[in-house]
Amino acid sequence: MTRIGSDLGSSGVILALAVVAGVALVIGRYWRQFAFLFFALTLEFGVFLITTMIVGRHRPTVPQLDVAPPTSSFPSGHTASALTLYVGAAIVLTSLVRGTRARTLVWVFAILLPMGVAISRLYRGMHFPTDVAASVLLSIAALLCALLAVRSMAAAETERDRPAASPPPADSPPEVVL
Repeated sequence: MTRIGSDLGSSGVILALAVVAGVALVIGRYWRQFAFLFFALTLEFGVFLITTMIVGRHRPTVPQLDVAPPTSSFPSGHTASALTLYVGAAIVLTSLVRGTRARTLVWVFAILLPMGVAISRLYRGMHFPTDVAASVLLSIAALLCALLAVRSMAAAETERDRPAASPPPADSPPEVVL
């Protein structure tokens, strides 16, 4: 069970699912949703890589059930990428789907899958609990930054597309603002 849980956060699985989601969003012309997911995953991965290079924390001194990736233990990349992708996908899907049951099911999976990844990584001896906690914070920050960026982009686009107010007639007196 923990092998499956760990694999659900592996680079290959996350990349494959992200590509499938990205292609589906592009085909459907959901540009903002695509931008949100792409930005969140790119930000999470970039911060993860930089952090592992800076921190360089060793893995726990317990029997490890997986081969250790070349990155350090802090933070857990599996957990961060799983949480970013699955919760990001849930945000996207619930913005497109109206059915209450479908939305609930999406969120149940979006929460349970990353939890399974985190628990599996701990059980398999690959991370300390603080590695997983830092990954949760990293993922939440990446999702919030992406959401803010895409919403700001949408607001700017709406403002740009709004018809400009017509200028006052040339013979009218200038407006005085106090």
